Amino acid sequence: MIRVTITMAIMCWLPGCGGASPSPPPGPPAENARVSARRAQEVATIGCISRPLLIAVLDKGLGHFLRGVRTEPEMTQGRFRGFRIVELYPRDPMFQHKSPRAGDIVTTVNGQPIARPEQAVKVWESLRVASELRIAFVRDGNEDEARYRIVD
Repeated sequence: MIRVTITMAIMCWLPGCGGASPSPPPGPPAENARVSARRAQEVATIGCISRPLLIAVLDKGLGHFLRGVRTEPEMTQGRFRGFRIVELYPRDPMFQHKSPRAGDIVTTVNGQPIARPEQAVKVWESLRVASELRIAFVRDGNEDEARYRIVD
């Protein structure tokens, strides 16, 4: 089911929708520099999802998405780490340069675990009223997050 969530996020992504990043919180200069760097990275990865498009995708059901996405569980020392994206609409150029992408390991969606089917369903249904979609993933051993605002 995470396959569906990831696909929906990327399929509905609309470029040019990112806003200004918030100012870094008060703190020591070194900390502010790290926060500013993180904010710059977030701005680079923020996109938008149109709520009407999102609802249309959710209404089509999970099966519709599973056709173009393939994942496999990623285990570390016998424990579930996340879902590795094996294939993500490989013949669709729209998916080639978005995050997450094939090879990434998705660990949470909107801060929620996705290991069990009921967890993925809960996240899926919550997207109908969510203000954003945050997909935490690991790429080349580094943790990252793709953020998509959901706009009406």
